Amino acid sequence: MKAKNIVGHVVVNERGSGRAYVANYMTASGKSTRKVLGQAWVKDSGRRTPRGAVIWRAAHGPCPEGYVTPKSAQALLNELLAQERSRPQASVINHDRTLQDAVDAWLQHRTHERRLKPSTLASYKNDAERYMLKPLGAKTPLRRVTQERLEKLQSELLMRDLSPRTVQKAMVLLHGVLELAKRRGWIPVNPCANLERVKVKRRRDLLVLDPDQVFAVATAAATSQTAVDKDRRELYAALIVFSAFSGLRIGEARALRWEDIDFAGSRIQVRRSLAAGTQQETAPKSGLARMVPLIPHAAKALDDLSRRPLLVGATDRVFPTETGDALPEGAARIALYDALAGAGLGHFRERQIPFRWHDLRHTFGTLAAEAFAIRDVMAYMGHEDISTTLIYLHHVPQNDAADRLGALIDRKRAPLGVAGTERIGHDGV
Repeated sequence: MKAKNIVGHVVVNERGSGRAYVANYMTASGKSTRKVLGQAWVKDSGRRTPRGAVIWRAAHGPCPEGYVTPKSAQALLNELLAQERSRPQASVINHDRTLQDAVDAWLQHRTHERRLKPSTLASYKNDAERYMLKPLGAKTPLRRVTQERLEKLQSELLMRDLSPRTVQKAMVLLHGVLELAKRRGWIPVNPCANLERVKVKRRRDLLVLDPDQVFAVATAAATSQTAVDKDRRELYAALIVFSAFSGLRIGEARALRWEDIDFAGSRIQVRRSLAAGTQQETAPKSGLARMVPLIPHAAKALDDLSRRPLLVGATDRVFPTETGDALPEGAARIALYDALAGAGLGHFRERQIPFRWHDLRHTFGTLAAEAFAIRDVMAYMGHEDISTTLIYLHHVPQNDAADRLGALIDRKRAPLGVAGTERIGHDGV
């Protein structure tokens, strides 16, 4: 590792005990690390960097023992960097770095630098395993990951039963991993840099179920003779109805506890979510809790579940396994797709863009857009950008649009005989 690659910077982080100076820097082994330097003796200077970050200055008065000023923080960082530069070079030379090394370094970098949610990091790790490490080989030296090999990988992924969006995300992830490897001097160039980007067309036609189809699919799930988990058929049926008529994401539905359901107030409090394959709770995707209306059809599905003999305490899962854990996401998807076939809607899965569990959420969105103002729909669905919500307006039937607009014009026309008002007919100018 060349000494010039050992660099770092200091930041002020807000902590439970107050502000603290943290050093983020590269070690001699090529790993990104962080170290708390001490409590920050600072105040806001009122100035900002070009990226909008606060420029701190030393607080008034003498600096208390154990506290760190901007000047002393930089001095401590310089000492850490000097120590790393004086260490022996890494025992693993750059050209022996593997793709697994690069992925591990990137995940560690994201963990420390971006402080992403555990569910997000788990998703990145799973994608890296499926779309990079398995097809390319985890032990493959980085020098052998060429542009030609990546072009072949991209083509192979597109030929599999994957959506263009999934392939696009996989290639963006690979680009980020290799870009970090380049910055660390492990490879001279990023072989992803000149790849032709996967184009994703915005999905114009949403695949949704009408209310009768929702109940038909739920009935098929409850009576399925081919279901793997026959003991959970009623649970899957309830989850299908609930998801279609509440709009919760599958992770949010899996995370629901009975204390989140307000039957009297006809409301659902959405304040947590679960990532696929985990039991670890995080905040919803938007990062904010929200209230969603509990309509009678969804309430009926939950009321039936609340009459089971066990797992109906305030903190119990609404959709649990027999042991009380959250229902597995993969099993729920299989139950839905099996029920679509059982309800005579198997062709929904045979389309170029097949029906997915997430389309139950779209089903709610299209129904909600007919019943509520668009800002309310945005709030109920937990969208951060209203442009996401607007896609549902294109699917709201407007059969009476002409009549409603005509009636509006009639109401706004000036009545005959009003002074100073002229009525212009078809021949008027």
